[in-house]
Amino acid sequence: MKSKENTLATILAASIIVIGAVVGIGAIIWMSAVTLTWLWMWFIVPLGVMQLSLAHAFGISGIVYYLTYRPITHTVDKEQAVKAMVQTALVPFTALGLGYIYQLFM
Repeated sequence: MKSKENTLATILAASIIVIGAVVGIGAIIWMSAVTLTWLWMWFIVPLGVMQLSLAHAFGISGIVYYLTYRPITHTVDKEQAVKAMVQTALVPFTALGLGYIYQLFM
């Protein structure tokens, strides 16, 4: 009976991790698109170019991600993996914050 309980607990823990990863990656992708939309509105639209829709921002973000070199690192250390995820999540917020400050000077 304990073996079955351990198996169920393992499956539940793995399911929670997978769901959390999917939600986290989705949030990062969404925030990247939103950041691109705002930066575009602040810096490109005043030059006479059309405003960027969120759908186009998703597409452009995907293209940039695809074309940008990213070294592959295989980490088994949990702390390094968490650090990399946090840094990845903070990039759009940092860009948006700096963009906001820059656009104040326009």
